[in-house]
Amino acid sequence: MNKTQRNQLISGIGLVLLGILFLGNQIIEFGDFGVLVLPAMALIFTVWAILTRASGLFIPAGVFVGVSAGVGLMSLPLAGRVADEGGLFMLGFAGGWVFITVMTAIFSDHTFWWALIPAAIMAVIGIGVLTEGILLQILGYANVIWPLVLIGIGLYLVFRRKEDEPEEKEPEPASYKF
Repeated sequence: MNKTQRNQLISGIGLVLLGILFLGNQIIEFGDFGVLVLPAMALIFTVWAILTRASGLFIPAGVFVGVSAGVGLMSLPLAGRVADEGGLFMLGFAGGWVFITVMTAIFSDHTFWWALIPAAIMAVIGIGVLTEGILLQILGYANVIWPLVLIGIGLYLVFRRKEDEPEEKEPEPASYKF
């Protein structure tokens, strides 16, 4: 069996498992086992991506991992009393985006570094919610400070002394030898 046939077989099995999971979720009342649907989808996509080395499959795998982690953190016994559930969810979801970068770095030829951007944004929001808005207030002040930093850098570039830099020499005319 060549690589294409192997990947086609694995992809077919992955789709069948997802179909069974979705159909089973509609037909059978899972009760407490219903919370396992999202982790099951995360597992199916992760195994599918690893076996086929298809980096694109790590994206839904990471999203399902993140949502599963977020829901899991929200359901902790102390979640509502000690920490805001929304902040915990965002941190779990951020972890799913980190999962995408880590798994593509390990199991594929293309590392998805871009996934760290939404991870960082969600983590900052999650921490902001968990700190009851203190971090978000600090970021509000940064909203005023960063334009001032740009102005300062611009003024430095405009008014810096030319003595600080060596003089540029005119390039010598090219000589052609025949």
